[in-house]
Amino acid sequence: MSSFKPFHKEKYYVSGEVFEKHFYASKEVKFYKNNKELNLTKWNEEINRHFSQSLKEKNPNKLIQHIDAVRYKKLVQLIQPSKRDKIADIGSDTGKLALMIADKTNELTCVDIDKNLLENIKSKTNSPKVKFLHANLENTQIADNLFDTTIASEILEHLPNPDAGYKELLRITKPKGKIVISVP
Repeated sequence: MSSFKPFHKEKYYVSGEVFEKHFYASKEVKFYKNNKELNLTKWNEEINRHFSQSLKEKNPNKLIQHIDAVRYKKLVQLIQPSKRDKIADIGSDTGKLALMIADKTNELTCVDIDKNLLENIKSKTNSPKVKFLHANLENTQIADNLFDTTIASEILEHLPNPDAGYKELLRITKPKGKIVISVP
């Protein structure tokens, strides 16, 4: 644990458990569940475990449904998928965006830190164009300059080191490629 006190803390109460993020001046972020430190992968899996996929896929709140529909429509417009493109969807979550663009691309790689979310997407598609990679955006182990378009929708704000995430997006995207980022 850092010897300095965090300058900001976020607390989430989920199904009787306490999840926390501690932010430090050094740009370090620590993750906790019930006062026990977890790495980002484990913290993410623990939080996702408490939310049903049906709720994540279609929130019962009509306003949130509308906001999501507009966001996904705008993302598809920005991405402009084509049959020749190799696209990476980083932080694929439920796979909604991936399923919207999969048939419009040459190849789509869904990347997520949570294996269970990737398995859920796999169960919804049998397209040979869709590949899956369990990885953290800060270090994907993907080859340099691989993708024509790289998408990071609603993910960068969750990273302990967003700068590393930006650098990774630049590294895995072709020099004249497109990076589409959205944050809340």
